[in-house]
Amino acid sequence: MRAKYYWDGQEPPCEENDENDDSFGDWQDVNPDLAPDGRLVIVDSDTPGGRVDDYYCFSHARVNFVEHVVFHFQAQVPERCSRKMDWMASFDMARSYDKTALFVLGLPNDWDLTNEVRSEQHLPDLGLIIPSEPFLLDANTQDGTKLLSLIDDSHVFSEGTNLIGRFGLQKDDRVVSMYTWVEETDTATHYSDLTRCKSFPIEWQLPSAGWAFFVTNSAGESNHIEGFEFE
Repeated sequence: MRAKYYWDGQEPPCEENDENDDSFGDWQDVNPDLAPDGRLVIVDSDTPGGRVDDYYCFSHARVNFVEHVVFHFQAQVPERCSRKMDWMASFDMARSYDKTALFVLGLPNDWDLTNEVRSEQHLPDLGLIIPSEPFLLDANTQDGTKLLSLIDDSHVFSEGTNLIGRFGLQKDDRVVSMYTWVEETDTATHYSDLTRCKSFPIEWQLPSAGWAFFVTNSAGESNHIEGFEFE
């Protein structure tokens, strides 16, 4: 298996080269079970996938792997092997407002190379391609101001295009990173077009004015929305 994993639209990736991803974990059940129709079946859930978590707002996976089944009549003693099959998997995920995973950068299973799983082929490149740098149209707190109040649980709601990457507030040489969630724009496919987001500072600051909101990814940095203030 060869894979590259990226977070928040950034380089460099975490890489896996020529890794062996077998099914010998204690949590896996690779002994055949009897299906309702009488067949013996093995279900192995150890497969590539996309995910989001509490820290990374966006995640990206590019995976090429070769699948084959090896039968062990005695534990750890291989006896017979099936033919080998090439697979590719590509996932771009973001956190929704309700903290579930959404697809971004491309609809799932629409026959491009984004958010796709296909057999009999590999991805030609494991690189992360972000279409363009983010662009901000507007950004305000939920009450329509730029005053950040911890008491009011203030979030920054932003609008723009290609809003993917690391979100932050900057004043001079100080940068405050922000947790971010994206709006779901297609509930049928669980997809976001990355035009609306909400963000919350990871570290709250002492009362101060002169902060600017921005987004950055591997394609570049957005324009800045000025005028934010910590209360």
